Amino acid sequence: MQKKKKHPSDFYKKLYKAFCIYTNIDPKAADTQSTVRLIFISQSAPDIKKQLQRLKEAKKKSLEELVSVATIYKIHKKKYPKDQQETKRDPQVHLALKKTVYSCLLNSKAALSTVTTKPKEKSLTNKNIPVMGIGKKPFYCSILQKATVKISNISVSHAFLLEPNSPVNLLGKNLLYKLRAQIFFSNNKIIVWLPQRQLPQLCAALT
Repeated sequence: MQKKKKHPSDFYKKLYKAFCIYTNIDPKAADTQSTVRLIFISQSAPDIKKQLQRLKEAKKKSLEELVSVATIYKIHKKKYPKDQQETKRDPQVHLALKKTVYSCLLNSKAALSTVTTKPKEKSLTNKNIPVMGIGKKPFYCSILQKATVKISNISVSHAFLLEPNSPVNLLGKNLLYKLRAQIFFSNNKIIVWLPQRQLPQLCAALT
């Protein structure tokens, strides 16, 4: 069982070693991947296990993808401990993509903007691009059709990436540049300005 403070990648390495030492299962073999996936999920820490079980087609995900999802969740959860959730929250912005409204985490460190679900309208293209996740391993994201994004009364045209394994939607650098957004820090708050317009809903307590 994964210990509470153990990193998902370290837990996987320990699990891999246990397979090699105590069983006749080759954890790298294609015909044993489903068994290794099942044990990795079932032996993960309870909160991570719950997140992995919620994944669509979790049984078809590669072990690298499962470790990446577990890592993203652990880092995101660690950022705001449970006893601080009453006083601190992630800076969020609400935007409309076509007719679907999303709540996105403001993340100026993220190069690209992503959503975890498609808009209600048909919007998926047949294109995808490689991206580098927190686990430092590249994976592919599908590109949505370019569409009008509305934030407050400001509209721009943008193509989001679809990343269903991410725990949150992300408002990253590429869309912030298009919006000509300026970010200020004042009185323990984040204030985001767009040309001639302040977005008060983006003000949030800093960690």
